[in-house]
Amino acid sequence: MEPDFFDAFLPPYPGGRVLGTFDGGSGMTDDAAGLTPANGRIRLIGDTAEEAFFAYCRDVEAAGFPCRYESADEGGVYRAFGCGDRFLYAYFVPSEGVVRLICDRAGLLPADFAEAGPYAPESGAALMQFGLYYSAMIKGTTCDCGMMYVLRLPNGEFVIVDGGEREQATDAAVEEFLTRVRALAGGDRFTVALWFCTHPHDDHMDFFIKLLRVCRDTMTVRRLMFNFPAMGLLGNADAAMYAARLRARLGQYCAHVPFLQPHTGERFCIGGAEFRVLLTHEDVLHADGRAYRGVNETSTVLKIDFAGQSLLLLADIPEENAEKLLARYRIPTLACTYLQAAHHCINRLEELYKNVPADLVLIPEELNIIKDRMRDNFAVICRYHQPETIYCSGNGTVVFSVRNGGTVKTERFPVVGGAYDGSDL
Repeated sequence: MEPDFFDAFLPPYPGGRVLGTFDGGSGMTDDAAGLTPANGRIRLIGDTAEEAFFAYCRDVEAAGFPCRYESADEGGVYRAFGCGDRFLYAYFVPSEGVVRLICDRAGLLPADFAEAGPYAPESGAALMQFGLYYSAMIKGTTCDCGMMYVLRLPNGEFVIVDGGEREQATDAAVEEFLTRVRALAGGDRFTVALWFCTHPHDDHMDFFIKLLRVCRDTMTVRRLMFNFPAMGLLGNADAAMYAARLRARLGQYCAHVPFLQPHTGERFCIGGAEFRVLLTHEDVLHADGRAYRGVNETSTVLKIDFAGQSLLLLADIPEENAEKLLARYRIPTLACTYLQAAHHCINRLEELYKNVPADLVLIPEELNIIKDRMRDNFAVICRYHQPETIYCSGNGTVVFSVRNGGTVKTERFPVVGGAYDGSDL
């Protein structure tokens, strides 16, 4: 990988001030042992304006890199340029006066990854918050975090978001998961149009890792999506180990599955649903050299519109990320039908819960644990949402069947499985 990619291959940015240049993610390639040819580069340019950004975009095209994606919203102006075996993703954030230039060498452009089909607001769909077993955090026995969501798309295929920790992925829990998905699929075989992992923590991937092995003959995976930071910048040995374990399993079962490394501002459709990337780890890089404060800060925030409803996935974002969301986007952009409460109710985020309208709040945690350890944070959520609109995954699986913009049926099922049964991932 060329450490001076921007200077060697692209025209200079007109004006502004370089705040920092960082290593980027490596996609499906394991970079736990060091940088790989798949790792990209990220450059931050401050003290700039929209006119300079557009001038730079014209210079990039003149240099032989055609524009292949463009979008704009109140949060920013976004462009992607084809660069042979790599592409440049560039975007300007008016509220910050900052341009981010991202050399992506690991993933596809949305046009090559998603579908041309439109969003289908009048079609049927279903959303499941899968019930995981939560208890005290005792490594190798029980776990007090983890989250897993399943969206049945209007076309009958599925989106799976994350997957609980190893201790939650017991054989009984996996069988219950398959029972619920098969009921939604109407048969034993099912297709995952997209698996999306929000960030490299084991409680957001292990369950899916096991599914890849257990369901290798009945589950077809068509797309993969995640944006993990360069492990060297993250500086977390556990996260590097978790990401390496995931990538090894994906390499075993999904080596040729199309992969997208999502970037802020990308919008695309799959199976009649619209996906919108609102925030990634590339938005929280710190110019003072600290890179990232922690793994949760690298969570990707995604909004999915389906069948006239919407799901806002906050993953495990801390307060700083929530502040960026509120600073960049208008309230109608963040408003949703289903709001996933951040970080298992561990993070307070009062301004976000106060300002983002949502019909229902989904908390990936068990209610008694919340009341015992996160009582004040839960009180914040209850301040703005009625108790009957709050669903905790540790208290059971809930399935919302949706048609033409309304919930037509809500089903509940008890949590199945308990402490870790020693089964392999």
